[in-house]
Amino acid sequence: TDAEKHLAFAEAYRMLNNRISIFVSLPMTTIDKLALQKRLDEIGRDLPKAG
Repeated sequence: TDAEKHLAFAEAYRMLNNRISIFVSLPMTTIDKLALQKRLDEIGRDLPKAG
C-alpha cells in the first residue's frame, strides 16, 4: 500500500540520516586510516535500533 511504501522510505531516510550524521562527526583530521576504516565498517554494519 502507499502507507507501507511511505513508512519504508521514512525508515530508510532515518537510517541513512543517522549514518551520515555519525560519519560527519568523525574526527577526520586526527583519526588514522585504520581507525577510520574500522569506524566506517561499524557504521555500515550497525543494525537499526528500535525507536
